[in-house]
Amino acid sequence: MSARTLCVICWWASKAGCRSSELAKYAHEPEAQSGKFQRRIDSAMGISVKTASYSIRVPVYKKGGVTREEEETAVEIPYEQLLAEIADTPDFEDTLRNAVDQNRMPISYYSHEVVRAARAAGEAKPPVPVGLFIDGVAFLKKASFIALWAYCLTTGVRHVIAILRNDLLCTCGCRGWCSLYRIFAFAKWAFNAAAEATYPGARHDGAAWPDGDPRGDVAGSRMQHRFAVVWLKSDWGEIGHTLGFTTWSSKLWPCYCCNVEKDELHNVEERFAAQLPWALLTQQDYEDACAACEVDVVVPDRATHAKLRASLFFDRRAAGSRGRALSVDVQVGDIVLKAGDRLEASHLLDNTFAFDLIKQFPTRVRFWRPKSQSFSNRRNPLFSITGFTIDRLVVDLLHCLYLGVAQSWIVASLWALLRQDVWGTGSTILGIQRLRALLKVYYKRNAGLVTQIQYLSMKMLGTAKKPASAPFKGAEAKGLVNFVVSLLEQHSLVAPDLLLAGKQLQQYIKLIDTSPLNVAPPAQQAMREAVVGFLIHGLRGGMKPIAKVHQFLHAAHATRLHGNPRYYSNWIDESLNKDLAGVARAAYSSVWAARIFQCWRFLRNSRSTGLTL
Repeated sequence: MSARTLCVICWWASKAGCRSSELAKYAHEPEAQSGKFQRRIDSAMGISVKTASYSIRVPVYKKGGVTREEEETAVEIPYEQLLAEIADTPDFEDTLRNAVDQNRMPISYYSHEVVRAARAAGEAKPPVPVGLFIDGVAFLKKASFIALWAYCLTTGVRHVIAILRNDLLCTCGCRGWCSLYRIFAFAKWAFNAAAEATYPGARHDGAAWPDGDPRGDVAGSRMQHRFAVVWLKSDWGEIGHTLGFTTWSSKLWPCYCCNVEKDELHNVEERFAAQLPWALLTQQDYEDACAACEVDVVVPDRATHAKLRASLFFDRRAAGSRGRALSVDVQVGDIVLKAGDRLEASHLLDNTFAFDLIKQFPTRVRFWRPKSQSFSNRRNPLFSITGFTIDRLVVDLLHCLYLGVAQSWIVASLWALLRQDVWGTGSTILGIQRLRALLKVYYKRNAGLVTQIQYLSMKMLGTAKKPASAPFKGAEAKGLVNFVVSLLEQHSLVAPDLLLAGKQLQQYIKLIDTSPLNVAPPAQQAMREAVVGFLIHGLRGGMKPIAKVHQFLHAAHATRLHGNPRYYSNWIDESLNKDLAGVARAAYSSVWAARIFQCWRFLRNSRSTGLTL
């Protein structure tokens, strides 16, 4: 409902004799200017978007602009939101302490640097476990945004920390990194302060707190709680593009978890249930990979600076350096910068366009050598948060399983039945009609399935030679697993391997649905055996080999560290993305981020609670 519609309804209701004082606050005459309706609602609800609670400057590119510019964008300081939530949650400390003392937290919590430091110091309050979520969301036909969320594992309440429109991201060839870097650097500043439980003495950019800002009054004092960032959730695409890793298309480094090569992505053997054959990537590997590409140079004088400026160009090529790169080799002191080296945003210079404005020498800047890259395309400030390492990137079962390998198995199984014409219809089209009728009966018998396929068509399944990859929604796929297994059981000789795979998948789903967050070792082993059995039989039976086959193996083995993956799947987060997109559609561009944060405060308490401890 638009602001105008609400105000006009309230206006006519008051004219019709309704004497409600609450309704009168929203009433406004229909002939008013369009902008006054939203201002009326803001006044009634106590919302002000003229001044943001906290804002940072982000490099953006606006259509019609001559060049890139910096724009103030509203953000939320995560420790402020979390502390306010804790203060409003009865018995929060007892709930958290009981979960910690009763060993209901995953190993990734107890092994966290912040948690170990708090225990060593003998602190009475255990650090608060925090999860992060980052995702891209479409909110208009040709517009989307990237949102960074934070939530407390104890309560499950989601807080939007930062939000940035994709059409404003930098276009210098960096693929938006110049804009995202400022967001990640801000998050690092906030969470490092939260890990120390000390209010920061200055703003995220090092500037002093403005006069009159209450944050300046508490600078340097202790917070009520420490916070430990335990994991970050996202889909594989965002981890590659947004967080700065290589993707599954890389031949040498297709995985952000281990050193597997692309030719081995679909390799699954029974021994993998005990241990994966590839070396897991560690934080030290990440530091070494970034250090191998970073070239810090001291620009000694104006002449050298002018030479570097003249050699820089915007490399927007698909296989280029992705940013402001050197076109020729340049000698800077004892260091030779190579053609293709990229001027990189860093703590030394967080705006690559500001390089042209440097007036004081000598000055230190950082270049990035793409030719030395391995699995990391950028150094992300998030991995400088105290205790937060790359092994805390968790696998999301929604995308990996229900939008990935499960759908590959479902489509392969349905086509195996259709090719064999098990219903004797004589044609594929009539076979799908028969399948549709059976599915309708199945849904009637299982009325508890919330998400059901409305109409199963030939187009959804693709063709026998080229089956569809992911034709269903995640919840639809989960509901189809038992249905497809029942069909394969009725025609057990048609696809025996796919039937065995389905039974293993059922076993895995049962295990994650019934296990707590901290999974017992026997259940962990059963999960790994079910995953390996599902993949081996599924691939043998004709399931399409996709990159998520390998990711699913990591999901099974990461249970040792992070616990039951059901607790960090993105079901709740993806549903909240739809709510956030609705708010974004109604927000005016000049106060877009501030409007979203203000409106989300009214929505989150009733809509943002998921699985908790």
